Amino acid sequence: MSRPADPSRQVAIVGMACIFPQAPDLATYWHNIRTGHDAITQVPPDRWEPLYYDPTSDAADRLYCRRGGFVDRHALFDPAAFGIMPVAAAAAEPDQLLTLKVAAMALEDAGHPANTLGDRTVGIVLGRGGYLSPSTTRLLQRVRGA
Repeated sequence: MSRPADPSRQVAIVGMACIFPQAPDLATYWHNIRTGHDAITQVPPDRWEPLYYDPTSDAADRLYCRRGGFVDRHALFDPAAFGIMPVAAAAAEPDQLLTLKVAAMALEDAGHPANTLGDRTVGIVLGRGGYLSPSTTRLLQRVRGA
């Protein structure tokens, strides 16, 4: 039989953070929701390959829409702020780097900036969404199969 945890040693830090299209932070995100702001825009020219656009196709390698939500300018990451060498960050998955950034923002929102925690253990619960269309599902199946 295990002993219950000592209630005087239990800690909960509550903070929120996010990065969404046209919302680099929680305040802007809530503002966009309250005002009904549409953050879905035309695809930026540097993110677009017209060759793959076919609005009548349902093939996995074709795009049928010219609009989307983009976080590019909000997704800038300073690896040195997290003790990561820039050369290592260049090879990292962007989602992992954004996770570090948003976790640090959530700690800041909770009143505990990451640089003040020292070597204390901290738990972060993350939610990540994505849209699974039939095309992306087929693509995932192909990648996993390969």
